[in-house]
Amino acid sequence: MPAAAESETLQSLMRELGDRMGQISDGLWREDYPAVAEAAQYIASHPKPPLQQRKKIISALGADAAEFRAADKRVHDDALELVEAARTGQMPPVVARYQRLMDGCVACHTQFRERLRPVLHPD
Repeated sequence: MPAAAESETLQSLMRELGDRMGQISDGLWREDYPAVAEAAQYIASHPKPPLQQRKKIISALGADAAEFRAADKRVHDDALELVEAARTGQMPPVVARYQRLMDGCVACHTQFRERLRPVLHPD
């Protein structure tokens, strides 16, 4: 599934990614591996925030912007691995990949969320 156009803000994108993580969790409970794979594919190919907002993010993070990009890449790679695991229809590898994806999301939030709040909520 190709990424959507660059029309979302970082905040709306994060909400959508959270919804997709919820879909993965729901899919796991129902053993609906196609639904897990679909949601993970969206996460792997999520749209980018608009260029102007990306510039503000890079400016706010300064030297840590490269680590932010690296965290996004790890989440991308983990989501792709979850897609592949879901295609096997085997619960243990799916759960292991989901946990790694969740760990990556939480680590990124822990490291960057507070620093990016002014970019998300400039008021």
